[in-house]
Parts: sequence; C-alpha cells; structure tokens
Amino acid sequence: IFVDRFLTPTFFYNTTKLSSIFGQSKGGAIALLAFVAGIFEIIIPIIGFLSPIIMKVEEEEIHTTV
Repeated sequence: IFVDRFLTPTFFYNTTKLSSIFGQSKGGAIALLAFVAGIFEIIIPIIGFLSPIIMKVEEEEIHTTV
C-alpha cells in the first residue's frame, strides 16, 4: 500500500534523479525500499557493536541472576 499510494505517484511517475537510479513505476519504488533496508542492515549492527550499553547486556544479566 505504501508503494502504491505514496512512493510511486510521488517519486517514480515522472523522470527524476531517483527514477533514473532505481527505475520507474513500482519497480523503482521497491528497489528504493530494498536499498534503504540494506543500508539499515549495515548501520544498525555497527551502532550496536559500538554501543557499550548494548554490548554489556548479557554480562549484566548473568551477574543479576547468579
């Protein structure tokens, strides 16, 4: 629904820079969503590994249960 009602009419019916990179119509909108999902798959683990609070969750959990 998001692709049909928002992304396709807004960005991918007319020729824009986005449509020239990802393609036109629904295929371009889905390609944009796949690209953004791939970026998030890279960024979220990097943020998680760099955050000491997230990395020490298991250690804190072990100390509280013992």
